[in-house]
Amino acid sequence: MIDPAVGLVAGAGALCLALSGPSGIVAAVLVIGGVLLGRRGRIVSDWTFAHLLALAAGGIVATTLGVVAGFALLLGWLAAHRAVVAEGASDQRVLLLLGALMALIGSVGTLSIGLAPILVVLTLATPVALLRVTGVREPGLERLAAAGTVALAATFFILVPRLQGGMLSAAGEPAAEDRFGDSVSLGDEQGDPDRDALVMRVRNYDRGGNALRGPLYLRGRALDHFDGRAWTRSGAVQRVAVGAWETRAEVLLEPLEGATVFGPPDLLYARSDQGPVLQGPEGELNHAHPGRRVSYEVFSRARPVDAVPDDRYDQLLQLPALDPRVSALAAGLAPGSDDAREIVGAAVGMFARDFRYELEPPRPTGDPLTWFLLDSRAGHCEYFASALAVVLRVRGVPARLATGFYSAELTDAGYLAVRRGHAHAWVEVPVTGGWAVVDATPVGDIPAPRVSWWQSAAEEVNSAWLELVLDYDLDQQIDAAAALGGRLVAVPTNDPIRARGKAGMAGAGLIFGAVLLSGTVLRGVLWWLSRPASAVREADELVRTFGAARRRVVSRGWALPPSLPPVAAGEWLVAEAGDDGRPLLGLAWVLYRSRYGGAPVPRDEVRELVSALRRLPRRPADD
Repeated sequence: MIDPAVGLVAGAGALCLALSGPSGIVAAVLVIGGVLLGRRGRIVSDWTFAHLLALAAGGIVATTLGVVAGFALLLGWLAAHRAVVAEGASDQRVLLLLGALMALIGSVGTLSIGLAPILVVLTLATPVALLRVTGVREPGLERLAAAGTVALAATFFILVPRLQGGMLSAAGEPAAEDRFGDSVSLGDEQGDPDRDALVMRVRNYDRGGNALRGPLYLRGRALDHFDGRAWTRSGAVQRVAVGAWETRAEVLLEPLEGATVFGPPDLLYARSDQGPVLQGPEGELNHAHPGRRVSYEVFSRARPVDAVPDDRYDQLLQLPALDPRVSALAAGLAPGSDDAREIVGAAVGMFARDFRYELEPPRPTGDPLTWFLLDSRAGHCEYFASALAVVLRVRGVPARLATGFYSAELTDAGYLAVRRGHAHAWVEVPVTGGWAVVDATPVGDIPAPRVSWWQSAAEEVNSAWLELVLDYDLDQQIDAAAALGGRLVAVPTNDPIRARGKAGMAGAGLIFGAVLLSGTVLRGVLWWLSRPASAVREADELVRTFGAARRRVVSRGWALPPSLPPVAAGEWLVAEAGDDGRPLLGLAWVLYRSRYGGAPVPRDEVRELVSALRRLPRRPADD
């Protein structure tokens, strides 16, 4: 029968697999069924055919869903089979090993917060199961082993740096559709039924490290060619921002199907510990590992619309054939002025005054841009941005369409929540050293995504799991040590780098000392709990006393055969030495009664017998 602790470890490992995907769920059902059924699940005597079927199923899953999914299914089958056929301790040890492997594969396959309680159960149950399969069943020792394992796991979590990237960057998590391709077509929009789905978490800071709480534009793609209906990329405008950075955004992007990552429009550069973030010639960002959760930093600065640089960007002035009424509308904006700021201000004012936002406008009739500007005067952000870019180009102001997100949803945890419903389009105008954002959409009229309280709470918990556990890296460990050490030692206030280093060393020393002290105390407690009971110790002491008595007899010249057991040795000495040998025989009987009969050791009698044996005469020399 499987020990409950062993079954708990196997079941917890199976639940880890279940979080990794469909094949993991099937494997978990097999394992938990095998553990619950035990020997009752032995429906066949020869498992060869069943093993072949499982191997074939694993191969099919591996070729269709991936090697990890196929391996997970095979692991589940092996664990279920072992749980059903288990006989002795060796089978249970194999089941423990399979449970650990399932937990490892499951942890690789998902970053879900559901792992947290499962891993806690594994940490508590594994040491107990290891003790039991070795034959040790001491409740006190089991509790201490579980507590010690938790303490050791917490110590490793605090002290051992985490590796970034690799398979743990969200392998196995579903990737959302990437709607930020290289084209935007007016009139062909489709509604998004999942507007409240979280896309990324953003924390924005100024150069001094102060948190910036305001709304944020996050660009994904920039499009510069317009054919009257659709915007596309021409590849002709290769212009990126230059200069010193002013803001730093920390972005945690959820898995997306495409390689697009997002950053402020006037971005300078980006970096990530999870693989390169590549910046294209038009400032767009791409990641080397699409479909995974990505954590990265973006450095940027914001620029207002000032004098348009002298560089010629013919592509940013490209226009299709337009309705003359559209050209006339544009000509009426700041008439007679060539100042880009005046023209932009007049255009934005017109849209704010005469147009309204509508998330799902009716399908346009005829030319969608003309329909929006002259007929409906209502639409969503892609209409506003397209119309603004066109009227600016008509007036000689170079412009392009940008797509990405705009969010002002600040959470209690201090980050900006960016959702699918925050998808947005705006216009970018080239200015000295970069790009300026111009947005004609009345963003205050855009309906915010509806987020229930339970979804918001779940996101807060998941955010804490990601930041405090999965993304707890070396820098955070140093900061934690420095925060602790800063309470112990005086640090220089005029040199933050030296202060952090000195406080960090002091904190690390304190932590290391606490670990050594805890290990010493734990070892002492384990020794105390594992020492023999008092009756056993007394019996062992009596064995040593009898051994010393035998050696004294031999030292007096009596050739006591070493192979004789205690009572036989006493009888031999009585036969050879007469009554002088009776103390050894009495000591042998005391030993038998205490060791095998459970009688208490009569210490006074033992002392008297030992004292009498010291008077044993030497054996007379043979004639």
